[in-house]
Amino acid sequence: MARMAIDSWQIKGKLAYRNDTDSGSAWFDWSQQGDKFTIYLSGPFGVGTVIIRGNAQTITLSQPGKADISSHSSSELTQQLFGWQLPVEQIRYWVRGIPASSSNDVDVIKRFNAEGLLDYLQEDNWQISISRYQTGLLGPLPVKIKGRSDKLTFTLLLKEWSFPEHGP
Repeated sequence: MARMAIDSWQIKGKLAYRNDTDSGSAWFDWSQQGDKFTIYLSGPFGVGTVIIRGNAQTITLSQPGKADISSHSSSELTQQLFGWQLPVEQIRYWVRGIPASSSNDVDVIKRFNAEGLLDYLQEDNWQISISRYQTGLLGPLPVKIKGRSDKLTFTLLLKEWSFPEHGP
């Protein structure tokens, strides 16, 4: 199956980040079905449990004991919560080892490893490197992704993939 065709999954893993003034990490549990997603972040960034839910129209951030915050962009929400933007919309593609932009986008730089899998990507002011893949039920998928922009670096360790429509 082509990685682009994978549109429903659940990933559990760890997110680490560093910027000019701060660093931290969180465990995450990300469920995606088409354009609908739910991301649970546990122990992140000193703010407790955070839930980010969204679809193509709106994204809502929930924290215990606080009013929900909604936006049309997860980047805006993460800016409000953390003080920096996490590119959730693009990460949806990067976790599958594919660019978020159209393949015809001239501003995108791609490099592939010997197996033909994406190992470096530059798009939307982000430099992405995928250093490990694991072959599973639906083919090779990234295990370790590092991202860097001018203000933030992050590392995603994707520990457990599952695909509800394909059984356990």
